[in-house]
Amino acid sequence: MHKILIVEDVYELALNIQEILINLDYDVVGIFNNAIDVLDFFIDGTADLILMDILIQGP
Repeated sequence: MHKILIVEDVYELALNIQEILINLDYDVVGIFNNAIDVLDFFIDGTADLILMDILIQGP
């Protein structure tokens, strides 16, 4: 099963994407809304694909 990480600052949209991916038999390994949390995740975690919003609010 492929592991997918979602980076999206609109939480409701991230949940909708997660639901779609789960229904397609993908494993959503996390939902994050900023780069710092994503980098912290990769200290111990892995993902095969990152779906990333390119217009995230903040630095």
